[in-house]
Amino acid sequence: MKGKTVIYLGKEYTLFFQYESGYCEIMKNEAIPTVKLVHISELKQVNEKNSNQN
Repeated sequence: MKGKTVIYLGKEYTLFFQYESGYCEIMKNEAIPTVKLVHISELKQVNEKNSNQN
């Protein structure tokens, strides 16, 4: 799942790293990258096929 786009609190992030404990580092690519540590149960995976449709 690394490198996938996920939704956390309604915003898109990139999954950077997943620990065996179920926690994940997610990153938001902005001018200053933001990394957060969250549990995988708080994330929703984006369906890449649907995210490109208008």
